[in-house]
Amino acid sequence: MTEHTLYIDTETYSEVDIKTAGAYAYAQYCEIILVAYAVGESPVCVCTWPEFLENPPSGAKRECMHNKGFDAAVFAAHGWVIPAESIIDTMDIAHAHALPGSLDALSKLYKLGDSAKLSGRRLIQRFTKPDNKGRRYDARTHPEQWAEFVEYARRDVEAMRALHKLLPDWNVTPDEWGTVLADAAINARGFCVDAALAKKAAAVVSEQMAALDARMSELTGGAVASARQVAALTKHLEALGVSMPDMRSESVRRAVESESTPDDCRELLRIREQAGTTSTAKIQTLLASEVDGRLRGTLQYCGAGRTGRWAGRLFQPQNLPRPGQPEQEILANIEALTAGAKMPNGPSELDKISWMLRSMIIAPEGRKLVVSDLSNIEGRVLAWLAGEDWKLNAYREYDAGVGPDLYKLTYAKAFGVSVDSVTKDMRLVGKVMELALGYQGAVGAFRKMSGGTQLESMTDEYILGLVGKWRDANPRIRALWGAVEKATQRAIANRSRESCRGMSISSYRAWLLINLPSGRFLSYASPALSSGKVSYMGVDGVSKKWCRQDTYGGRLVENITQAVARDILAHALVRLEREGWNVVLHAHDEVVCELDTNDPRGHDELNRVLATPPPWAEGLPLAASG
Repeated sequence: MTEHTLYIDTETYSEVDIKTAGAYAYAQYCEIILVAYAVGESPVCVCTWPEFLENPPSGAKRECMHNKGFDAAVFAAHGWVIPAESIIDTMDIAHAHALPGSLDALSKLYKLGDSAKLSGRRLIQRFTKPDNKGRRYDARTHPEQWAEFVEYARRDVEAMRALHKLLPDWNVTPDEWGTVLADAAINARGFCVDAALAKKAAAVVSEQMAALDARMSELTGGAVASARQVAALTKHLEALGVSMPDMRSESVRRAVESESTPDDCRELLRIREQAGTTSTAKIQTLLASEVDGRLRGTLQYCGAGRTGRWAGRLFQPQNLPRPGQPEQEILANIEALTAGAKMPNGPSELDKISWMLRSMIIAPEGRKLVVSDLSNIEGRVLAWLAGEDWKLNAYREYDAGVGPDLYKLTYAKAFGVSVDSVTKDMRLVGKVMELALGYQGAVGAFRKMSGGTQLESMTDEYILGLVGKWRDANPRIRALWGAVEKATQRAIANRSRESCRGMSISSYRAWLLINLPSGRFLSYASPALSSGKVSYMGVDGVSKKWCRQDTYGGRLVENITQAVARDILAHALVRLEREGWNVVLHAHDEVVCELDTNDPRGHDELNRVLATPPPWAEGLPLAASG
């Protein structure tokens, strides 16, 4: 496994902040100050970049890195291009098995002892960037600390090599390798951005934020100097009798709309609401991280935890705000901003900027963007997994143009009325029921999904009635929750392999594994069963810490459903790359391709590719639109 593997890592110096610029932009400006490497089991060598080039290692057939998105980009920027096909990434392997991504966390988790990664924060701060006075430090200025830095680099490679042997490998398969290569190609290609528009938008944002900060300071008598000072604002509001659970947009909006919020506090919260738009950070990141007009490295393979979905990085393209204006109004605002005139449409300047973020992703001259997204992919996969035949047939009929809208049908089936009698308001109830209740959710899930609509005024008792009606209308989905939970409990208790709806759930060594229809596994470390409750060790989605977490049937079904939906997207991405579609971006169920303007292919052809089920998903009705 390791004999012909080159384990390699770099340490770099730059005045550019990598957290803002990202790996691809940072790589253009950094200097490689150390290279640490070893071939197979040979001792780790640490040298300078010129020394490495003078005497490169031999005998390696593949390279192993931890976070290849960084090191491969740095090497390429310095003239050493490594084919993606030859790179093994221990971070990718860890993420593919729901383990922490950082080398430090993995070293502690696997208790590597002498091979463990040294705590290098102090050394990184010292040698990889200038201090707060602009001074640079190196082996001449701090020889003793430099020796520690060299040892830190050596142990990084030792830790990587040890992890390569210890990490699980059941998701290291030929199919998943195809996904890894497609992901590398898409990240390296990146997408074109309108930097000129972003610069103009950034100027407006800066001006508006300064005005909001000044108004916040004025209203609070200087106690809160900026609308972005969350802790200070929370404390000031508490002194005025308003207690906020957090400053997330939903919490702020509810407080603004609450009749119990005093007018003076309401104005402070409105300022915070405006300042909290995503436009500021995203535009600054776009400008800092684009190289030659393109943003690269914005998608993290298996970065969204357990399911294997991708996570957004840098510009966070998977989390762009939904436009709150019609397309023509957004275009009019863009034209005005570009011309240096006042934007005519929208409630606030910051909202208008936020709503044009999507328009900053563009096609370069001579190219076109072709976009398509899978329709209600999670709902379809859930019905397919459960064998909820009436719903599968409803999807097929709707796709064929002969069936009713599913949200209307959901309401009609739950309440025993005709589809034709379902009004717009009834359809909204059906939509929220369908989106909120598929994973054993109840009142809390319904309220979260209905936020910002007229359904917020419903009582808990009425919502519980809706929950019961939805479950009665979807008996096989409800049965799936219980079946998965019971199979999981048996597997843990008996250290056995259990069958459930065509999947296997098994206890294997220190893991609970759910074998998905694609052949990939969902991985749960250190599963336990206590008083009938299932738990496992994993990375907490909020704290990002490795800790024990409880789960249950509906949550497990959610993991399975989202993982299967991810595998469908991954299958399509591999096919699209093979057929030369030049994917530049994807987000959950949406794919963006960049083609020559004279390429005859368009969204109809892209829809057909996305709506073609993989061989393992026979009977799953897929549809795509673009």
